[in-house]
Amino acid sequence: LMGSPVIERIDPQVSFDWGLGTITTYGRDYVSVRWTGKIVSQTTEAYTLYVYADDGVRLWFDHTLVFDSWDGPCCNEMQATVNFTAGQHHDLRVEYKEETGAAAVSLYWSSYSV
Repeated sequence: LMGSPVIERIDPQVSFDWGLGTITTYGRDYVSVRWTGKIVSQTTEAYTLYVYADDGVRLWFDHTLVFDSWDGPCCNEMQATVNFTAGQHHDLRVEYKEETGAAAVSLYWSSYSV
């Protein structure tokens, strides 16, 4: 997350499993990624956000850090419960780092009705 980005693009979802392959054109290890976006719910209720990462990951919801596994143990699914308001845009930010070995990161969510 230092310096200018090597790649800037729009990803429709955060769901990647690079395995031992490259993440960027030349980067396989010691790579970091930041995704920012908005999510809109059709319902007002509590949602559970899930992130799986091999290696470090942090997740913000509406500018509040909801979990931080930047230097934590590898390869665990983390979850946090947040409140969505129907029709309101909620800000999401995911930061991911790959140190060495296999690389993967996924973000998904669920609620009682979804």
